[in-house]
Amino acid sequence: MQKFFGLFRLRLLLLVGATGLLLPWAAIAASPQAVTLAPHITELIFAAGAGGQIKATVQSSDYPPEAKNIARVGDGVRINTEILLSMRPDIVIAWQDMQAVQGLRPVLNAAGIPLDFSTPRSLDEIPQEILRFGEMFHTLPHAERNARALQLRINALRDKYAQRSLLRVYIDLGSEPLYTIGNDPLMNHVLAICRSVNVYASAAVAAPLVSLEHVLLQQPDALIIASPSKQLTMSRLKYWKGASLSAARRHHAYAIHPDLLFRPGPRLIDAAESLCRELDQARPQYISGTN
Repeated sequence: MQKFFGLFRLRLLLLVGATGLLLPWAAIAASPQAVTLAPHITELIFAAGAGGQIKATVQSSDYPPEAKNIARVGDGVRINTEILLSMRPDIVIAWQDMQAVQGLRPVLNAAGIPLDFSTPRSLDEIPQEILRFGEMFHTLPHAERNARALQLRINALRDKYAQRSLLRVYIDLGSEPLYTIGNDPLMNHVLAICRSVNVYASAAVAAPLVSLEHVLLQQPDALIIASPSKQLTMSRLKYWKGASLSAARRHHAYAIHPDLLFRPGPRLIDAAESLCRELDQARPQYISGTN
């Protein structure tokens, strides 16, 4: 583990951002100030020990609690460039090159403000991002401690479930018509660590529209319900039991808050630990008492 972090720190000397371009960190202030355009980036920077260096963020950034006191520049879909520029950030960090970010790019270029991206595609890339932000914001000792702790937990999960029987899982997003998670590398990596596979992992898009009949044909071993409330969880369970989904009828349905499950920040490791533990209950050896 020590060797891993040592090598990664050496690679950080080049500081190649997620854009694949060499970013001019040497020109950034000794205590760089950032605007974050996604809630998971806010969480990662706090985990790196640099939460106090976030000048502004988006409406959905609500964790950790201190993030609620940070100024807002929009909702992620619409960014107020006037407010953003008034913050005079040294860097803006986005999740994906979406339309709002594309519209922002020429404004940032004109102002000489670098644009970076943070798009973890596996659990292991979450501690790596914390290290990268620790280097970027000059808080590396704090970042190394948190990154190392998270990586140890990820490794422990991988080792614990590596020999378990494979489970087929359907992810319910709590909506009608039915949307689910498809070809999403990060979510499918979480499931793989739990020795599970998403029945729609091979879909052409990250969030495909599916039919009830097709879901029933898949006959998943377990049902994951992304739900922010007990009321919605109960409603979705009632729906799937009424549809005769065997996983729901056998009580192999597990609810988890979407903010924990879909934000690629440190709390996704918490979600993965909970998810692996709950999915384990759907395995035959657990049910028979031999687990």
